[in-house]
Amino acid sequence: METAVKIAGAIAEKFGSAKPFPSFPNFTEPVLSPALKLENIPTYAPFENPFENVSKSSDVKTSVVPTNRPVNGTARDFPVVDIKILTIKRVYEYFSKLAEEYGEYTGGRVNVTIEEVENLNDLADEIKSSSGEIDGYILNPTSVGYFNITDYFLTLDDLISNSTTINWGDIFYAYREYVNVFGSETLLVPFDGDVMSMYYRSDILKYFNLTVPRTWEEYNNVAKSVHGQEYNGKTLIGSCVGRKMGWIGYFWSNLILSSMTQYQGTSTGFLFNPLNMEPLTGEALEKTIEYLEGQVKYGSPDEFDFCDDDSQTPNTCVNLKWMQEGSCVLTYDLDHTFKHQNGTVVEGVLGVAPTPGSTEVYDRELKKLVACTEEICGKYGYYDNDNGWINLAPYAAFGGWSGALSKNNSALETQETFNFFSYLSNPPESLDAELDPFRRSMLDLNAYVELGFPSDETQQYFSTVSTSLESENTVIDIRFLQSREIISLLDKEIAIYLERFSNGDGSANRTNLVDSITNQFNEIIASYDADHINDVDILIDYQDSLSFASTSGSVEETIDTSKSNENRFITVVIPIVFFLVVLFFSYYYLHNKYK
Repeated sequence: METAVKIAGAIAEKFGSAKPFPSFPNFTEPVLSPALKLENIPTYAPFENPFENVSKSSDVKTSVVPTNRPVNGTARDFPVVDIKILTIKRVYEYFSKLAEEYGEYTGGRVNVTIEEVENLNDLADEIKSSSGEIDGYILNPTSVGYFNITDYFLTLDDLISNSTTINWGDIFYAYREYVNVFGSETLLVPFDGDVMSMYYRSDILKYFNLTVPRTWEEYNNVAKSVHGQEYNGKTLIGSCVGRKMGWIGYFWSNLILSSMTQYQGTSTGFLFNPLNMEPLTGEALEKTIEYLEGQVKYGSPDEFDFCDDDSQTPNTCVNLKWMQEGSCVLTYDLDHTFKHQNGTVVEGVLGVAPTPGSTEVYDRELKKLVACTEEICGKYGYYDNDNGWINLAPYAAFGGWSGALSKNNSALETQETFNFFSYLSNPPESLDAELDPFRRSMLDLNAYVELGFPSDETQQYFSTVSTSLESENTVIDIRFLQSREIISLLDKEIAIYLERFSNGDGSANRTNLVDSITNQFNEIIASYDADHINDVDILIDYQDSLSFASTSGSVEETIDTSKSNENRFITVVIPIVFFLVVLFFSYYYLHNKYK
């Protein structure tokens, strides 16, 4: 138990307090990418001076500092490459510690300074106004689309392909191919990963002879079966999920909805059709709300309250609190529930499984739910003897934290910043429990067991994470300029509805709610596209965020909006007409003059 208490302290609120980062004994030496054409800069080992036979470039920020570190056995002064990284307050302390570790790792040759701004909004403003003083940024990949800042970042594909340190193939498919990719170009290096999982009390399900839920219908049925029952002196709660408006309730809606709307791969999206920006709502969103109603009915008493316990992870407090207390039977969450089990009553009896799927999916042409078949759901789902074909759409909510390189860097600064990001992205030999897995190599059973995690449940956790993030149907958040307005609307409308339902308000109507949300989605999109300040239709941004390519032609050919036609008229037709008019009058003038 003493060990468990130590572990619980070590993995307190994620990024709440930074701890020393273990060394990287197996981290191979950085080598400059041939694509950067810096053949005159040699490869180097730690504590060597890479500038000994190289003249300094005027556009590389260096400073000569005295050092007592051994360089080939001799203390000397040498130029230091200064790298400046900007991030937000929430993760500043954590990554500052890693920057210090990296400076020591390079023998003082690279000095990484981490600076902070208050939040992601401020960070986006700084990125847009930067004049070249910042070399890289640490931010959430979803926010890159929110703030439309992809054009400020360097494409990393050449650096990755030429790198001997990044070990890119070790990264899970979803984070390698989608979460950190825009327009089929890799723009970010992941340092952290997120994926939703389902957590359940294995002992309670066994006691009541219940199976682990495979569909959302089964989830609700299990919650109904155990809710209010007594077990080991506890009155059980069927499902515990926080639903306060303005919180992260849209995660839960997205999670359930996507199991019905996304079944042909990540690039096809879950909330809008990438061919025409049509909302994927209708019967699918109505069924989603029906499932949410059932979970609220058999839920915890404080689902619509904020958590005021600072010792809990703020964004999952309700989900986590009742599970640790011992009353909760089912919940879904990121990895917090698993990471915080040690030293609580659920240690050793906390089951982990992929979030439930759906036996029905939303037909985008018929605009209705249809039964899963092998043809429809066979590629990314599976066949179950009790339920038939089930679609699975694991949800990489939020997307973790990643690093992006500024386009304004010199070649050397670019390579050194990438080397630092490569260092951050490769996990240490000893587990850092603050990181959520985004690489296969991070699923080290012995390391977890040494930290006190139960072996069987850890293997379930590993299986769930790897299955979810290796899926080619992993769901990612919507990532374009109007996304924040859209998810805010979804969160607000559903939270208000569910609270009214919880209070017994009989006037709450699912169909009316879905119609209202759909209409508002369409209004947001139409308003954006009608604004002539926006030179790119929202559909293009949405397709880029999914790396979507239409099978019927190029991305641009799928668009048929009045603004696109108007832009084509302005840029093509008017110049042609002007040229013909000038040509006519020139001919008329010369003809009359010399006739």
